Amino acid sequence: MFNSPIFAPASLKMEKYPNFKEFLLAQDPQLQDQEAEDQENQLQDQVTQESPIDPVQTLKAWQYKCNQLVFIYNSVLENYVSRNKRILVLALIFGTLATLVGSVNTAVTESSYSGISFGFKIASVSLTAIATILTGTLTVTGWKTTIADCQKYLNLVQAFESQIVTELDLPSEFQTDLGKFLASRKSQYSTILQTAPDIPHSDYLKALDQFLTFRKKYSDLNLVV
Repeated sequence: MFNSPIFAPASLKMEKYPNFKEFLLAQDPQLQDQEAEDQENQLQDQVTQESPIDPVQTLKAWQYKCNQLVFIYNSVLENYVSRNKRILVLALIFGTLATLVGSVNTAVTESSYSGISFGFKIASVSLTAIATILTGTLTVTGWKTTIADCQKYLNLVQAFESQIVTELDLPSEFQTDLGKFLASRKSQYSTILQTAPDIPHSDYLKALDQFLTFRKKYSDLNLVV
């Protein structure tokens, strides 16, 4: 899921993170994603062996994870959209200035004002170069791709979460067999976890901290599940 190492402060506590994987990633900057996932699976197997599976609690755990993913990737999406807009606005400004300077330069008689004309030409070329660099930055950084991937992923997670919420909100007499429901959605849930877009560790941890703060704030007010 991630592209760059984590440099987490030593004061991080395990209880700050909703699962063992995220704790491991925060503690060890060299730990690979697959190794962390194996550790989490081992821990989950131990829990499963010690207690029977409760379909309702499992669905609520899935719902929590979906809430977390939606919050994190929506935060990242908003961040990259904001960056993208700022770059586009700056490119537009410099491009417009380059056009204006070029237009003024055409009105200046080069034979009479050679110095001024040369200055306008340099300014026009410089402004055009800056506008081109800013526009190229969007391609080099891959922000457009990240924005598209995050939006597509959010749609996938939100659609899956809506299925869970709908099932949990139904009166018991109208609910399908929750065991069968879990079995039929297991592969879909696994796909959601495995296809999360790549984002930098720093962006992920920042959004995760915001999510945990949000959950704590509103759970204290009994406004979240």
